[in-house]
Amino acid sequence: MKEVYGVKSQLKISLPIAFENLVNILMTLVDTLVISLVGTKELAALGAMSVIINMMQMSIQTINVSNNTLVANSLGENNKNKVQLIVGNSIILTIIISLITIIFIYLIQPIFPPLFKVDGIALTYLTIRLTGFMQSSLVTVLSGYQRNNIIN
Repeated sequence: MKEVYGVKSQLKISLPIAFENLVNILMTLVDTLVISLVGTKELAALGAMSVIINMMQMSIQTINVSNNTLVANSLGENNKNKVQLIVGNSIILTIIISLITIIFIYLIQPIFPPLFKVDGIALTYLTIRLTGFMQSSLVTVLSGYQRNNIIN
């Protein structure tokens, strides 16, 4: 395996990560802009639900970080079977944690409007975000594998 030290190698890894983060930031920006056109009470609901959404994303980021570390280590050992096992386990964990998170958030969502002092529009926004949570979580984990795989 060749050793990776140069700026070019670091950019090869970091630019896709930066692009992925930029896309997430732009998605949130567009959400905020569109909802702010509707009204301030809707914007307050969006702000309140972003706390919940950040907690949802944190649950998947932990799997993503461990997946990236283990995959990179296995690729360094040139152990493709171990890589496949790690990625498969990460996908299963992502699906399980996504389902648990979706069910948990769905069950406790009635407490959010009074807790955050917003109206029911917050639940509509949260439901929309929950709909795509598992898919975006899988993409997050698989993009980490793809970045590691590009290097080798």
